[in-house]
Amino acid sequence: MSHERHQIFVVARVCIAPGKPRQYRCIAALHHHYCSDELPLRGVNSFKRLARVPENAVLINEELATYHERKEELPQRPCPYTSLLAESAFTVDLAMNPPYSSSMMWNLDADMGSSDGANNDGITILDVTVPMNPSYCFVFLGEPEIEDDVPGMIPLTAAQYLRFYCPVPEGPLDVNKMHYERCYLEAIANLDDMPLIPIATLAKVWPCEYVVANDELRDSDASGLEIDTGTTAQLITYPTEIDTFRRQAVLSSEDITRLKKALKGAMHPDAVVDLSRFPLTADQILSVLEELRDFKRLDVSHSQAVDSRVFLHILKTYKCLRWINILHCPISRDDLKELMTNDRQRFRSVETILHPAFLTGKLPADFPKAFLVTYITSFRPYKNVTLPFFSTDQLVQNIFDILSNIHDDSSHISMPSLTIVASSHLAQGQNWSDRAIQLVPGRNLDDDSDSHYYLHQKEVYQLVVQVDFCGKAYRILTPLAPEQSEHTDSDVIGMDSFLKRLEEEGSPATDAAGVKRLLELCANTQLISIDRVLRKRKY
Repeated sequence: MSHERHQIFVVARVCIAPGKPRQYRCIAALHHHYCSDELPLRGVNSFKRLARVPENAVLINEELATYHERKEELPQRPCPYTSLLAESAFTVDLAMNPPYSSSMMWNLDADMGSSDGANNDGITILDVTVPMNPSYCFVFLGEPEIEDDVPGMIPLTAAQYLRFYCPVPEGPLDVNKMHYERCYLEAIANLDDMPLIPIATLAKVWPCEYVVANDELRDSDASGLEIDTGTTAQLITYPTEIDTFRRQAVLSSEDITRLKKALKGAMHPDAVVDLSRFPLTADQILSVLEELRDFKRLDVSHSQAVDSRVFLHILKTYKCLRWINILHCPISRDDLKELMTNDRQRFRSVETILHPAFLTGKLPADFPKAFLVTYITSFRPYKNVTLPFFSTDQLVQNIFDILSNIHDDSSHISMPSLTIVASSHLAQGQNWSDRAIQLVPGRNLDDDSDSHYYLHQKEVYQLVVQVDFCGKAYRILTPLAPEQSEHTDSDVIGMDSFLKRLEEEGSPATDAAGVKRLLELCANTQLISIDRVLRKRKY
């Protein structure tokens, strides 16, 4: 039996209108063209680990809490961040040996039926109502050839799903079969700590497809999980008397002194300076930050005092800052566009800016960019992924992951999923499976209006990766000033020159081991010819 085409659905209880009770909806749907055997189980495990990263859970919660607004703006893909998380989980697993990486996945309409896709491998369903405790199930869609063995249209456990394809072996096992059996047992065990989604939940999402008795549906309401309203404040613990300041109308000078003391007591290199929801004026916020000085992560979400002027002041003053949460601050997309147009360099050292503009993947074409990744292949149109900002360490890690996971065995070309470029930099000793993903990059992958021309976008640094049956090659193209771009081609440079340029511009890499690893890889990777990079082509 051929089985590869698989759909993944993410569901949750969401607010469908202000003041209305929360209801179950499908918030993301994806199609994977090559996902079979234990790979769906691996994808669920990867998603679970990503959803349990506190920074990621915050953004899932943000999408659930604002679903009714997002549904109006993005009807087919109302929760693009959660969708990206699922895509990343099912297409990239660099922790596997050998690493698993696939680009054969795309978004579907979240309103589709669970059995409406081109499918011959069943579906995966994930419930993220409480992101840090997601539940799952697999469902076979009632195909005649499987109904005698496994019922269709009911929730299946990991073991029930996988054992249909890979039954428990009988008799002695050779080395090869023993290896596969161990992999299957591990994939099943990885999901033991996840609840199974009941059929009553599926009936709430797709009432025309799943049928249950009324008492089952009513009983499931009692166990419905509330949306976890946690924020990044969970990353730092304040004494109770300090946390109560969030509920006050104003803070006195004595209150500010106590807050500073609490912040200092909780400080360590990767701690979040959490000023979210405190009733602080702009001057009070800047006074607190002046006291703390060398911090890398700052949460000022829900602060009406942090406008574009204060935000830019923070970026200019605190050079070590790598992560900042400005959700629900009075900073519009146009404000960000103006800041990034007038002061682009400030956005070449920040790894994460949590703002709605950077969490849809749909920035306008004229919005400033910081980095572009382009694939050139011999068998399909080019593909682009854009970053509006980056930190050098993050970029070094992600470029290494891209280049090291392109393979050509002369019969099949493997391109890594471009979700890799969304991954945050990993601290030493941090597991790749537990990474933060704090950005939805811009992509042309789902855009049917592509002209299928490869054009260098001269205002931005650009990594060009060529992959075909001759092997893989790369180049970096450098940005040009607007007055130069019309009549001048960019410099086409190697990785060592690129990193030197970033250092000269004030964005040095600090992860020496990561730089060494990347340069060693690039030393053994061929460079694309300048003519191939700069010429215009049509597919």
